[in-house]
Amino acid sequence: MLQSWTSHIKDKELKEDFRLEIIASRRVLKRLSQLIENKQSSSVTGMKKKTNFKDPNWTHSMADSLGYQRAIDEIQELLEVK
Repeated sequence: MLQSWTSHIKDKELKEDFRLEIIASRRVLKRLSQLIENKQSSSVTGMKKKTNFKDPNWTHSMADSLGYQRAIDEIQELLEVK
């Protein structure tokens, strides 16, 4: 589990309690991860459409889409609870 989940907690006992709560929520977090993965897959498919390149501002659209992908990757990393 990434340290960022508990970095806001200074007390060791509270930190451990919070860590256990996250682990107990593993099923919900896994489902959330699946939903986000579906969104990401749809976004990637949309990025590849040839019609996107007919738009004179397609570079801005691609930059936005890549930023979205990067954000999703970071969230997915946070959701990897072991």
